[in-house]
Amino acid sequence: MLVLFFSVLVALYTFTPSIFKLTNIRQPDMVKPFIIGLAWSGFVTVYLAFSWQIQMAAPGALPLFTFGLLWLQNFLLIFILAIVFGIKEDRSDAFYQLVTYLVAWVIKNTLYKIVFPLLLLNLVVFLVDLMQGQPGLSQTIFQAIPY
Repeated sequence: MLVLFFSVLVALYTFTPSIFKLTNIRQPDMVKPFIIGLAWSGFVTVYLAFSWQIQMAAPGALPLFTFGLLWLQNFLLIFILAIVFGIKEDRSDAFYQLVTYLVAWVIKNTLYKIVFPLLLLNLVVFLVDLMQGQPGLSQTIFQAIPY
């Protein structure tokens, strides 16, 4: 079901049926980073879990908490990146009167009130995930690079 859900979400990301009265699902600009994060993290995490189940030949033995943390880490990281990537498009969004996070809140407020708290939340999720597996120091340092 999850494979189908994220496949449909990714398809709707570009090809939205006209019954929704939108040219595409990304048209409500305040929702765009959320949809990008949800689609990307869902695809990456769900297909990873699906692949893991096939390789282990144990369809019911999926560690849901571990994959849930992985999904949350992926979602938060891509959501943050989508917002930060919007900084590049800030002037054109304002010119075309698109209401994005950056246009509505200005760049400084966006960084301090959205990006930094989400980054800290992502770091907490990362640390909780680290406590689950107890990796070595080199692996921890390598995984902490994005933060």
